[in-house]
Amino acid sequence: MRITIAVIVLSGLSSAASAQSFDCRKAQTRVEKMICADAGLSELDEHLGRYYAAGRTQLESAGSCLQADQAQWLKSTRDVCQIGACLRTAYLNRLGELDALQPGVTAIRNMSLPRVPSLAWVIAPASDKVAAPPVANARPLEATGTIVDAVANGDGFVLRTNNGTNVPLLLLMFMEGTTQQQLAGLARETRITFRARGYGASDGKRTYFEPSRCTFIHRMPTAAAGTPNADDRDQEQQIEKVQKTVLTQGAVCPDPNRPCDGFKPNELSFAIAQPFAFDRGRDKSPPFYAVILKSGPLCSINDSERLQAQKQFPGAKVFLHRHFCEDFGDKVTYSHVNAKSGFVAVYAGQTEADAKRMLAQAIAAGDKDANFRQMEVIVVYQLE
Repeated sequence: MRITIAVIVLSGLSSAASAQSFDCRKAQTRVEKMICADAGLSELDEHLGRYYAAGRTQLESAGSCLQADQAQWLKSTRDVCQIGACLRTAYLNRLGELDALQPGVTAIRNMSLPRVPSLAWVIAPASDKVAAPPVANARPLEATGTIVDAVANGDGFVLRTNNGTNVPLLLLMFMEGTTQQQLAGLARETRITFRARGYGASDGKRTYFEPSRCTFIHRMPTAAAGTPNADDRDQEQQIEKVQKTVLTQGAVCPDPNRPCDGFKPNELSFAIAQPFAFDRGRDKSPPFYAVILKSGPLCSINDSERLQAQKQFPGAKVFLHRHFCEDFGDKVTYSHVNAKSGFVAVYAGQTEADAKRMLAQAIAAGDKDANFRQMEVIVVYQLE
């Protein structure tokens, strides 16, 4: 069934849309030809062209940030797909991410989008290059929490993490355009968790988001709507109890369907130990075993290979090592591995016996060169 939506051309959107959509008569790459040969994928590409254009308009001066992010998405997510199912997932997830920026007339009406972190706003680089000179060696920084309006106290807007740490998002001196109004609105969403992604800087006392770079703010998905029955509530309480135990222990979250907060899909996640503080530079998980399914030069293995491997191991998290391969980088690396080597691996348990069983399963699935080792997840926040 072909999905239809009302299309209204907005002033200023048509030229921006052409930067994302492409003419199938001029399709050059393998992925472009795959999209043009599939009516469903072509339609998703058309939707995304409108979403991207409307998003750039809504973000005003931060539109260039979205432009760079879109280019990175094309390179690292869409264009690595080998099959149509991967492309469909990539497009739907991207549409879900950009859905909150749609003004209404461009919003998709007859399609269910996945519940993914949605882009709520982007803080543009400060226009005052004297007060906020570009920092060439700034390192990626990501944090989750609630947004707090501290303008009256002179602190601008901050992201307050679960343990009460305030990470400045935007200082008073760099407020421009409608960003203050937008952040004030997000600060009123007191029950929502937001994720801020950008680059970090430090004044020796605190870590803050570097004002010379783009800072992306995502609204994290909440629980699905609906009133749970008694059995559902009992099950949720049991899950919550288990999760609290995991958080206390700081353990790895090995279930691919229940990752710990604050990690990218290609990373093996774990509960960050408390008390949390960015300035300590890094956190790491307790030791565990993993089976290395494939290795190669750093950044040479892409997410489509992880997704394919995940189908072979539906009950255990499959993850990649791509430390700082993208613009914002993977903040995660692993112990007892070659820092210059990329790999795709599957979580294999806490004991060597568990790892040997997983290794046998991997070899039986065709991964003849698989091997196992003990390692830890390491989260790097900034240079030490």
